[in-house]
Amino acid sequence: MIQLEYKFFEELTSDKVIKLFDKIAPYIDKRVESYDRYRRKKFQTEFMKSLDKKVLVAFENYIVNMTKGYLSGKAPSFSFKNHANIPVESFSKYELEIKNILADNDNPTVFADLIHDFITTGAAYLYLTGDEKSDVKYHVSSSRSTFVIYDYMAQPNPIAMLRVFNRDNGKFLEVVTAKNKRRYNEKGVLEPFEDYDGYGNLVTLDEKPLFWEKVPVIPFEHPDGQAIFEPAIELIETYENLIANVRNMTQYNDSAKLVSYGNQSQNYTFIEDDEGNQVVNPLWLQEMRFMYEAPAFFCQTTCPSGRRAEILNG
Repeated sequence: MIQLEYKFFEELTSDKVIKLFDKIAPYIDKRVESYDRYRRKKFQTEFMKSLDKKVLVAFENYIVNMTKGYLSGKAPSFSFKNHANIPVESFSKYELEIKNILADNDNPTVFADLIHDFITTGAAYLYLTGDEKSDVKYHVSSSRSTFVIYDYMAQPNPIAMLRVFNRDNGKFLEVVTAKNKRRYNEKGVLEPFEDYDGYGNLVTLDEKPLFWEKVPVIPFEHPDGQAIFEPAIELIETYENLIANVRNMTQYNDSAKLVSYGNQSQNYTFIEDDEGNQVVNPLWLQEMRFMYEAPAFFCQTTCPSGRRAEILNG
């Protein structure tokens, strides 16, 4: 958790923005690393693979998928009761407004995505926005690019949501507070961005005023920043090493030869040709090649080497 004063965000200078980039980078990098560990690849276009060329046993993936299925099998349901004795007409309007918000959003998907982010990276963020019709929308802002700054209260409250993202022209930081949304480049310079104004028009803004009264984010963060599979990583790596050793031993055994000493060749190594020259005996050469290719290797006193090896290789 990173805590700052409210006034830090009232006037953001270039130095402050660069400081924010640096402060949140280790947290974002850890979450990216954790997510890559879960999916065992860097890009969607790749197949899952072992990052260190060992046997792949992706228990992280199994743990996440089983947990996600268990927790998000049924999305939250909502009911309404007037416990505060609010006038019926006012309560009905409130209930209708909530139902309209639920109807405008994909609640089961958002719920499942929140769980997925939390168990794979140790954090998840529900981000509230307004569309071109000023309807309330909520969606998951990826924990691999989102970070929340808190105040110094005994029960810390969010004072800013930061989103880091890359484009062709560099890295950018989006700063969302209770009052406004702004965007900066990596040098800390304010950058214009496109968003909807209060009339539903898509316009270019340097700053978008917000009227939520609070930072429009609901953060879910593990107190120790742990993914659900993190305590088992060392055990998973040990198991992968064991499987790799078994695989290697099997491969070695498949290509192993039994060496038998004391074999006597049935043919002379050299013979004389018709012209009296000493040449390699074709029958001996055939015998030696057969020995090299056989599962059992028969030697006289030592294995063929030196001159004999040169003859065989030739």
